[in-house]
Order: sequence, then C-alpha cells, then structure tokens
Amino acid sequence: MLLVSAIKRALGKANVSPSIDFEIESGLNSSSSASEKSYLPPKINYNPNYNPFNSTAQNSTESSLQKMNKQHWENLYEGFKSNADLTEIAAVRNQNIMETIKKESIDFNVFQLNFKYVVTAYNQNILIVDQQRAHERILYEHYLNSKKEYSINTQQILFPEQMELSANDFILIQSLLTEFKLLGFDVEIFGKNSIVINGTPNDLPENNLSQTIEGILETYKLNTIDTKIEKHDNLCRAIAKNSSIKYGKILENSEMKKLLNSLFECENPLYSANGKVIMMEVDHKEVEKFFKN
Repeated sequence: MLLVSAIKRALGKANVSPSIDFEIESGLNSSSSASEKSYLPPKINYNPNYNPFNSTAQNSTESSLQKMNKQHWENLYEGFKSNADLTEIAAVRNQNIMETIKKESIDFNVFQLNFKYVVTAYNQNILIVDQQRAHERILYEHYLNSKKEYSINTQQILFPEQMELSANDFILIQSLLTEFKLLGFDVEIFGKNSIVINGTPNDLPENNLSQTIEGILETYKLNTIDTKIEKHDNLCRAIAKNSSIKYGKILENSEMKKLLNSLFECENPLYSANGKVIMMEVDHKEVEKFFKN
C-alpha cells in the first residue's frame, strides 16, 4: 500500500495523471479545441407556397399515385356494386320464373340427385330444388294458413301414445295446447310431466311420433332464442321442420312432380321459413359456354 501511494503521489506531481478538483464545474471547463469549433444553425425545409385553403397549391404536393387514386376511387366499389346488381337481377329473374310457372300447367320431367335434390328443366334452363327445404316451405304455409282459411283435420290414433317429458318441456307444451289443437293435434295432460297423444294431423306420419313431438319442442325453443317469433308462426315452423321429407329419402316421379307443383303454388317458393334458399337455376347459356372451351 505504501508503494502504491508513493507512485500515485509522484504521478500527480509530474502532472502525468489529471487531478480532480471538486470546486471546478466540469461543464464550464471547456478545452481549447472545443472553442475553435464552429456550429451551424439547423435548417428547416418548407414550402413557402403552401396554403391549406388553396386547392391548387395542395394538389401540387401530391404524388402521381395519389392523384390517380383520387380520380379512380369509384373503381374500388365496382365489385360491390356488381354483386348487389347481380343479386337483384337474379331475384327478379327467379320471381318472373315463379309467376310464369304458376300461370302455366307444366308436366315436369324430373329426376332425383344424390337423394337430396329434385332436378328439372324449364325454358331451356335447369332448376335444382332442395327436397327437404321445399317440403318445409309447403308444410309451413299449410299450417300457417290454417288459422285464417281452414281447419286441419285430426286423425285419431288407434293406440294413444303416452310421453314422459322434462319439467321445462311439460310447462312449454301446456302453454301450447291451444295452438297444437288448432293445428290438428289431440294432446291431453296425463299426470305429472306426462301427456297422451290421441290424434295427429291427417298428413303427419305416425311413425316415431314421440321423437317428432320432442323435435318440435326443441325447434320451438331454438327459434325463440334466435329471434322473437309469434307463437303460432313459431309452432308452424317447428312442425314443418320435423315432419318434412328428409335427405336420403327416395322419391318416386309422381312424388317429385307433386312436390314441385305444391312448391310453386306457395306464396314464397324461393326461400324456406328460416330464409334459406330452396332452389337454384342454371342458365343454359352457361352450360353452352362451358362446353365451348
């Protein structure tokens, strides 16, 4: 330690290492080299002709790409306009086809595709009809109009069927007894959470009756969650959905023709009660265009 102290003292006397004086402010102790430097003021680039209220001056600063985008900004919406126009044109065309078919008595040439669609030709074009959605629309309007125009006949069951329901479904069906009776069902309360089905609408299949009733109640509840629908309308939708022709059912030619004729007599044959498309049209020009290539 003594040797280190002696070396530091010797270096300090010879000014080899800088001494530290705490009374001198380092910021004010500038070296001579720093005083010789020259500093230039900062430059600010600006456009002296710029005027925010002068459109010509503002446009002069725009790039060519910005000018072109402003001139052709409407082109960005051409796709949206064309899609809307095509949708409107297709809706008008389908409506015209429906009106023409309703006025004429047509004997359709039909065949079934994939046990799911009924295919026919009309006016050189091809119509592809979803058999389940078509039957749903037919049944929906049939039950819906019964409240205004006619009553639905009830077919009594030879052996009445008893059903056990959950507490919630039992309360629901109690509130719908009047509507069920109006639509051709003969349902009675039979003890706690239990009902007896004595009769059904004459056009409702009797097989799996308990499953059909359960499906009607489930569909009714789902419809009330999605949208607020009037009680009678909701029940008509539920019955139509659960009693309609299902995918996979093989249809005879006479059944397919009857299905199409009944569909085209509906007030709205283009869409199901839930707003789903029932049919599509393939224009014969598109077919010819495809085979030209």
